[in-house]
Amino acid sequence: MGSQGDNSVIHRKAQVAREDFDAREMSPAKALRVSLAKAADRLFGLALTVSTVEQLRLSQTGIEAEMGADGLLILLDGPEGVRGAAKLDVQMLAALIEVQLLGQVRAAEAEARPVTPTDAAMTAPLIDALFEGFAANLAELGEDHAPGHFRFGDRIEDGRTLALALNAPEYDLFRLTLDLGPGAKTGVLRLILPHRPAPGPTQKGGDAGGLA
Repeated sequence: MGSQGDNSVIHRKAQVAREDFDAREMSPAKALRVSLAKAADRLFGLALTVSTVEQLRLSQTGIEAEMGADGLLILLDGPEGVRGAAKLDVQMLAALIEVQLLGQVRAAEAEARPVTPTDAAMTAPLIDALFEGFAANLAELGEDHAPGHFRFGDRIEDGRTLALALNAPEYDLFRLTLDLGPGAKTGVLRLILPHRPAPGPTQKGGDAGGLA
C-alpha cells in the first residue's frame, strides 16, 4: 500500500506540471482532461491521468450503439433544458467505488455487475465537479466556446432509454481513456454533449471543431 501511495504522490506532481502546461493553450479536450484529473484528486485523492481524448461527431441515431448497456449511464442536465449524457465503464466505476471505500484502487480488473443507485450517488460529485471545471476553463476562451454548466441528472438503465431522452440532431462525443490508480486500472469515460458550431472567423478563437 505504501508503494502505491508513493507512486501516487510522484504521479500527482507530474500531473500538476502537465496541467499547467495544458492550461496555456486550452481546448475542449484539454479542458476535460485538466478538469477531470483535478476533480478526482480534490474529491477522492485519486491519481487519474487521461491517456487519450477522442472527439467525434455523433448523430442522434448513433447514441444507443455508442453507450451500450454496461457500466453506469448518466443523463446530464444542462442549461435551459438542454441534456447530455455520460457513461462510466466498469473499470472507471470500480475505481471510484474502491477509492472511496478502501482508500485506494485495487490492481485488478473489475468484473461487470449490475449498477445500483448507490453507485450513481458515489459518482455524482465527480461528474458535477468535472463540468464545473470544464465550463470555467472554456469560458476563458470566450462566450462562444462555453458549453454551459452540465450536472448529474439521473441514472439511466440502458442505451436505448438514454437515446430516447436526448433529442438534439447532433452531439459531440468525447471518449476519454483513463489511467487510474495510477496503473491499477484502465477505464473509459464517454461524454455526449449537444454539438455547438465553431465560432465564425470574426469571433474569438475561430478554430474548427465541435466545442473548440
